Amino acid sequence: MKRGKDKIAHWHGNHPGCLNKDMPIKTWLKNFPKLAEDLKGEGVEVINSTRDTALECFNRIDLEEALCLN
Repeated sequence: MKRGKDKIAHWHGNHPGCLNKDMPIKTWLKNFPKLAEDLKGEGVEVINSTRDTALECFNRIDLEEALCLN
């Protein structure tokens, strides 16, 4: 939920040519706390294992630990 090194928008790099490169990240970030609240109310547990993230509304654990969960 944030741009990476050199302001790259995706893990695979920016889209070429005239494809949309303007990601509404700030708008999405504003909506995630409400999503987290709604999911929790439905009994859904979300675990964020992204190594470098702007999301702070979900529980965080290391990716290696998450891969060992049942």
